[in-house]
Amino acid sequence: MAPRRVAVLIVAALVAGSCTGAPDTRTGRSPSPAGRSPSPQASPRANPADDRAPCRRPKNEKTKPKPLKKRPLPPVLREVAQEVQDIRGLRFRRPINPRAVSREEMNRLLGEGVDEGLPRGRARRLQRAWATIGAIPRGTDLREAFKDFGASSIVGFYDTDDQRLVYVGTESPSPLQRTVLAHELTHALDDQHFNLDRLDDLDAKCRDEAGMAYLSLVEGSAEVISGTWASENLTAGEFADMQAEQAAQGGLPSTVPPFFLQMIIFPYPNGTAFVSEVVDRGGTKALNTAFRNPPLSTEQILHPEKYPEDRPRAIDVPDVASKLGAKWKDLEFEEVGEGWLHILLDLRIGPEQSEQASEGWDGGEYRAWSRGKDTAIILDTVWDSEEDAEQFAEAMDDWLGERVGDVLPPQGSRVRVLFASDKPTLTLLRRAAASSPVD
Repeated sequence: MAPRRVAVLIVAALVAGSCTGAPDTRTGRSPSPAGRSPSPQASPRANPADDRAPCRRPKNEKTKPKPLKKRPLPPVLREVAQEVQDIRGLRFRRPINPRAVSREEMNRLLGEGVDEGLPRGRARRLQRAWATIGAIPRGTDLREAFKDFGASSIVGFYDTDDQRLVYVGTESPSPLQRTVLAHELTHALDDQHFNLDRLDDLDAKCRDEAGMAYLSLVEGSAEVISGTWASENLTAGEFADMQAEQAAQGGLPSTVPPFFLQMIIFPYPNGTAFVSEVVDRGGTKALNTAFRNPPLSTEQILHPEKYPEDRPRAIDVPDVASKLGAKWKDLEFEEVGEGWLHILLDLRIGPEQSEQASEGWDGGEYRAWSRGKDTAIILDTVWDSEEDAEQFAEAMDDWLGERVGDVLPPQGSRVRVLFASDKPTLTLLRRAAASSPVD
């Protein structure tokens, strides 16, 4: 992922150091502790055109979960599970067996997840494309960056494939561990009722934007419910203990590039805001409806008033490999949404300008090609209006500065941006793009 390609590995990961400030799902009131620091993001795909870059992601190999033995949960875990059911308004259909593990075991499990979900070849293609665009420094190892992030920040996960619920802690959990459990138990409940492995299916089909939007819904649900649980069940003293435990987790590692970090974090604060709005409108019944008719873009996540009517437009970047010359081949492609562009722009221009320039998005995708060490990328976007297109083009031009790239003059509500590994490659790309106008 972009994000989803990594975040989907931790369908239920809780970023340590945050206590959700979600509204009560019944009253709409916010609990006392404030939530995460906000961060921003990619469009469902129409039927692929014949010249579309191949979707190189293996289909999700679903396995039947091993039947769980009906052993009684420890009293504290049983109590949290019951309270989460009451808040979420759903009942567990199958037994759950939360598993407490050490920090070391959690890191091992997360490493396995990276190996399965972000294979080396896939990571290399993504790294090369993002570095050419300028989203991450050259030489970044995304696999290692995510492992470093997980070791410092992930304290629990729920696996939609084998329905494992794992958290760092003991069977006599601390306040923080119980809050993590409430988060993961919400994932288990949502999965049993709404089949969360839709995340894997979207990723396998390269529907990046729909995947990030759905992940935001999934994480937003868990954050809102666990925040409500914490506000109702933790005493003031336990909140203080939880905050102390959070502080002891340590900071984020410097090995995680800011763009990648914000892509990982995006679903949590933004999903929380989206779900809070949905719940304010109609309680947990409205949340259930959102799972049955999920958001399709990060635009809808960032602007809940656009859900569900404002559907993104599909856009297909043409294949210019043959026009670039001999030996050029497909490298990577990715759907690019409002959230993705907001995060990218915010790396180099002010947050206010980034937000304004990414609003009005209506669809986007980049496609990358390679030849040896050379890389060429076309980013095509479509906007709600010609004014929105002009605003994005100006901001993108400021963002590029003297870097190797080019913002072509907007064509109505469409904007094309070129990125290249060097100036000779950019010259080739300009010629190829000129013979393949924006669709």
